[in-house]
Amino acid sequence: MSKEEAKEYRGKLNYCLVPRMLLTAVARIREYGNRKYEAGGPDNWKNVDPQRWREAAFRHFLAYLDDPLGVDEESGLPHLWHLACNIAFLCELDKPIEPKQAVEKNCRTCHWIGEANAPCLACEKHDKWVPVFYEEEQHG
Repeated sequence: MSKEEAKEYRGKLNYCLVPRMLLTAVARIREYGNRKYEAGGPDNWKNVDPQRWREAAFRHFLAYLDDPLGVDEESGLPHLWHLACNIAFLCELDKPIEPKQAVEKNCRTCHWIGEANAPCLACEKHDKWVPVFYEEEQHG
């Protein structure tokens, strides 16, 4: 068995593709927010109406447009970082936002599941494919 066969990766997200600076920016804003709103606990942002996060994101976006290197007066952290954090909150709160992506196809004739752009290896003659969508991320 080859190394590629030992671990199945098909259908799994590659989180290494997310820019490191985005993760750092959101983490810094979260640390600031956790200090500022310590009594509410680290997940207190989940109790905020999403419309408030939209409004905050828009304010930080406008401030960023006015001065791409500008910082928030209260936190001293970049408006762009606040914007990224607000958008991250909205991505989480406004589920299901993640677009479904066909990463595999299912042969309508023999029901074999294969990669999206590959021929059916099971029956070798069918080209009637149905996309396979994943509702939730697969772990394992």
